Amino acid sequence: MKLAEALLIRSDMQKKLAQLKGRINANIKVQEGDTPSEDPNALMIDASQIIAELCNSFG
Repeated sequence: MKLAEALLIRSDMQKKLAQLKGRINANIKVQEGDTPSEDPNALMIDASQIIAELCNSFG
């Protein structure tokens, strides 16, 4: 893998992680009795997978 390609992949992963963070924050707090529009636990799993991939690939 060339350096430029690796940097683009890392940048994309970091953008996805930032988007997930925003979605998690938007869905973590809801009024009692309401349900979040997305499952925060599933979003956390997605974020964990991206973090693990970043660590394994670029760590």
